[in-house]
Order: sequence, then structure tokens, then C-alpha cells
Amino acid sequence: MKITILLLISVVATFVDISLSLTPAQQIEVDELVESVFMDYNRIPGVGLTIVENRGATIYVKGYGFQDMESGIPANSRTKFCIASISKTFGATLLMKVLSEKFPELGSRALDVPIKQLHPTGNFTFSDRYRSESMSFRDLLSHRHGVATESLGSSAGAYPDIEEYIYRSRYAKEVGPFRAYPEYSNTFYVLLGNILAEIAEMRYETLLQNLFADIGMTESTFVTKTGDYESLLGMAKGYYLKDGEVLKYNMSLINRIFLAPSAGGIITTANDMAKYMSFHLNLGKVGETQVIPEEAMKWMRQSAYSLDGMTFKTPESNLVQGVYALGTGFQLGAVNGYAYMAHSGQFTPFMCEMRVYPEIGLGTFSVNNGPVNLYPSPFGHPFLHEEIVRIVTGGQSKNEPYQKPSGNFVPKPKKTNLSRCDKDVKALDQGTLPGIFGHAVEGELEITNPNGTLYMRYGEWATGYLTTYPDVPNGFLINWDTDLVQEIYFNSGVFVDMIAQFSDVDTLNLHLSGAMWEFKRNVTLISLPEIPWSENSCGPETG
Repeated sequence: MKITILLLISVVATFVDISLSLTPAQQIEVDELVESVFMDYNRIPGVGLTIVENRGATIYVKGYGFQDMESGIPANSRTKFCIASISKTFGATLLMKVLSEKFPELGSRALDVPIKQLHPTGNFTFSDRYRSESMSFRDLLSHRHGVATESLGSSAGAYPDIEEYIYRSRYAKEVGPFRAYPEYSNTFYVLLGNILAEIAEMRYETLLQNLFADIGMTESTFVTKTGDYESLLGMAKGYYLKDGEVLKYNMSLINRIFLAPSAGGIITTANDMAKYMSFHLNLGKVGETQVIPEEAMKWMRQSAYSLDGMTFKTPESNLVQGVYALGTGFQLGAVNGYAYMAHSGQFTPFMCEMRVYPEIGLGTFSVNNGPVNLYPSPFGHPFLHEEIVRIVTGGQSKNEPYQKPSGNFVPKPKKTNLSRCDKDVKALDQGTLPGIFGHAVEGELEITNPNGTLYMRYGEWATGYLTTYPDVPNGFLINWDTDLVQEIYFNSGVFVDMIAQFSDVDTLNLHLSGAMWEFKRNVTLISLPEIPWSENSCGPETG
């Protein structure tokens, strides 16, 4: 296939960056902002930046730093980055296209009709009868379903295929009221892409490729299970922070996101993101071609769930700031009084953000390739985008260099919460512990006892020896023998212990940074009921 061939090419090419829209003084200020603040403080190896103005008529697209530090290859406007959850906006865009084509008589109501009615032959089930019969596309797009997402199995590489990943979502627990509690879910966006493909009678990957072609995104692709992202032409190499040193990330770990083409699997460039944001600013039109009906594109600008995230910029200002709602595929917010549609993304070691300002015809996009989780950073992507808006819209110019704290950013790690480990459990004979343990949503793991030492194998990447953990009955420290530790370093800036504790011979709890997952002996897909609720009930069998 064409994609497979492209993934195997390892030729290095040099490209010329585009710089058309900003004045020379504005360009200098943007460059200083990116290089001397955003990159310097966060020790970022490489960045892709896109600014679209006047609904795409003029753009500023540039790469900063390195695409590959070891080889000295600079980043440029055609460097490829994984854009993680910004991929969800592509899924939402495709949904608008398919719904407008398949159900033209419904208009925007197609987003609110239960999926069971739109697609009665579909094979999908949620955690309870009511959700299964009532869930709409707007519910999935806005995360207002109130159901927990998978959070560990995909990191471990525990799912052999997308089908099992989606199937297990039916066992996800309710964490809040339906349509009254937002719970961010990668799993349900994968499910959305699968349902969308069934309605369109076309593979989701084909729908995505067609959209790329329609928009002119010739440099974009998506992650596959067997793709070679170490050798992919123009691919930014990833980096993580270990003991203060920036180290190269194992790019084979990128393959784990093959499960989520509609939730996080897109790889693209700053150049192509300029075309994508222009597409949204022009309400689905490329040149003289209306790829998606204008009215359908407007559906994504509708609020689906209100948030209490809006504040005034200062006590004396009438300018509002913050995110005020979840929309149908985007977050809705404002900065300096300008309304925007936005989505961020994180898939180790890539982080990114996109904002589209429909009223003023502006779009901004940024992405980096490591080395730490930037969400707590005072100079992360939100700061970068807010400063760019100030510069582009003619805000007050800075007369002195940007001031940043001395040193560099390192996130404060969340320590593994040992208080959640039951310290009164009965001591167990290690010889009784080996076996298969499963979690309905997170998948299955195996404990063995080679050479008298316990060993955990959880998917392709979460493997390691278990050694006794002090002061925790039946507690074991996982001594990893896999590069999955690179993800721990990226998210925490330091190494954080993961503890396995047996509360009894049939129950294994995994503890990491305050979170806990319970695995039960011999719980496999075959042992679970196909429908998670009884015939005459509204809710699941258990709480």
C-alpha cells in the first residue's frame, strides 16, 4: 500500500519555510517568544508553528529547533509531528460531512437523534441500557456521557486490535450522570470513528485520507500498527527528560496509538495545519469547492455542555478569558475578548494546541516533540497562543525581552499513594500468586514465577520483575525491563514507582501516582457477560 511505502522511506530533505503575513517586527517578536521563552524554559528540542490570518489568505509557518537532535536536522514547516487529540477534530469534521450527506432531512438534529435510531444495525453497547438506547453523536463529541475512559491498557499495548479496544468500552464504569457530567474519553472517540465508518460504508482510514486530499493536506498520514516512525521521512524524533538530561525517545512506542485513528493517531506538519485551519475558517470551502456544507461546519461551533471556566482578564477589565463550553468536537473559549474553538493534544512525547478564531479569521497551531509534560508549565502552549494573539491583533508591544524564571521547568511528580494500599491484608505465599489477572476495560496481564522471582507481563510494553516493597503487605515494586519508563519520565520529570499489591490471592491492584487499577484472577473477555446489564434493568449489574 502507498502508506506502507512512505513509512519506509528514510531520505532526508530540506524545505523552505513560508513567511508571508507578519511584519518583520512581529516576526522577530514571535521568534523570540518561541525560542527564548517557550523552548528555552521547557528545554524543548523542536517546534512547529502555524499562524493563519484573514481566513487563510496570509500565513506564517515555521519550524524551530531540531527535528532530530542527534543528526543535527533542523525542524522546518514540513517536519512531521503527532498531533494526538487534535485528531478528534478531524473525526468531528468527518462526522459533519457524513451526517449531512446521509441524513440531509435532519439537519443538525442528526447530532441529537439516538445513534441506535440512525444506525439500528450497529453493534455497540454502553454501560447501561439507557445510555445504549439514548446515546447521541453530540454526547460522544462533547464527552458528556459520564462514563470513564480506558487509561492504562493502551499505554501497556494490551489490546491486539481496535475491535477488542472498542468492545471493552461497554464495561467502562459510570462516573457521573448522563449528559450532566463531562468525562474526557479517548475510547468513545475511537467508537465514534467506528460507527461513522459503518454509516458511511467505508473504512475510517479511507474517509480520513479522502479528507486530507480534499483539503490539500499532502504531508499528512496516521499511525499504523507496523509503521516505522524512526525512518518516516521528515518525522520529528521524540525526547524525554531523565535526571535533568534530554534523551531520545523510543519511537516504536508511537505505534501504540494505532488503536485511535479518530482519537489521536494523525501525523501532520505545520504546513498542512495551515490548510486545515483555513478550511475551518472558510466553513468547509477549499478554493471554489465546498467540501462540506457550510451549515454542517457551523454545527461544530455549537455549545453542548457549559463549563464554569470563564473569568475576566483582570478585575478592572471587561475582557473575558477561559474555556466556557464543550462543543461538538472542540472546546469553546475566549482570550482578550476574542472567541475561539480549540483542542489540545498529548501523546508522549508530543504536545500541541490548535485555536481557531472564526470572528476575526485567525488560526494558531503549535506542537513540540518533548521532553516533559507541559500542562503545569507557566510557559506552555496556552501562554504561547495567548501571546501570539496579542502580537497578531496589534496588542501593546513589549519594549523589553520576555522575563522568565531562572532555571528550567520540571513538573512536580505525583507520588504513588501508599495510603491506598491496604496495610492489614493477610500475608500470602508468593507461590500462590502466579496466574492470569484481568480488568474488564484495561485488559489482561500475567504473573509468572521464573527462577523464583515474580514477573509481570502486561501487553507488549508493561513488563518487569516484582521485588518486595517495604512496609506494604504483599506489595511489590515493578522493576521495568521495558522502555515504557520513558513515558513515566516524560509525564513526571522524574521516575515514579509503580506498585503491584495483592489484596488477596485473586486480586491484584496496580498503583501509580495516586491512581489504582484492580485486576481479578481469571477475568477474561470470555468470562464477562456480553451485555453488562440484565434484560429488565436500566443500569449495570454492579455499581
